[in-house]
Amino acid sequence: MYKMSDEVRAALEKSIGIDLGTLNKMSIDEQKQWVENKTGKKLVFRKDRKKYIIGRGNPLLSRRKIRTMEDVDRRSKQLFGI
Repeated sequence: MYKMSDEVRAALEKSIGIDLGTLNKMSIDEQKQWVENKTGKKLVFRKDRKKYIIGRGNPLLSRRKIRTMEDVDRRSKQLFGI
């Protein structure tokens, strides 16, 4: 299992406004309700599929651009200004 660094975790919690442990313990319905309350908008999921979007596998595999958790942590630190 992958583990985020403490700095990235703190930045994410500050960004989304809730502890990640609390978010992880919520059910899908509770998460949906929390997002709706936070944004003030109802979440809508498409019932029909867009015909022009066709899954062709993971493009990162074909481009050899799979990232490690260290790469993700490094980029997250850059984005969140840590």
